[in-house]
Amino acid sequence: MQALQAQINPHFLYNTLHLIYWESVGLMGKPNKASEMIEQLSDILSYSFSNPNVRVTWEAEIANTCVILAKV
Repeated sequence: MQALQAQINPHFLYNTLHLIYWESVGLMGKPNKASEMIEQLSDILSYSFSNPNVRVTWEAEIANTCVILAKV
């Protein structure tokens, strides 16, 4: 049950962030600073649970962070 719970929580957070993103875009009528920040956080979260059984090097972590921050 705990293993299932551990899988559900990140996906729930990821989906919730997407809902907040689209609500923010809808309220403003276009992407804005808040929606961009939410999108970046979603990308980081998605990356963090994309392959939990594989060890990631510092270089890969830094490269992924740079890609996300380059969207700013």
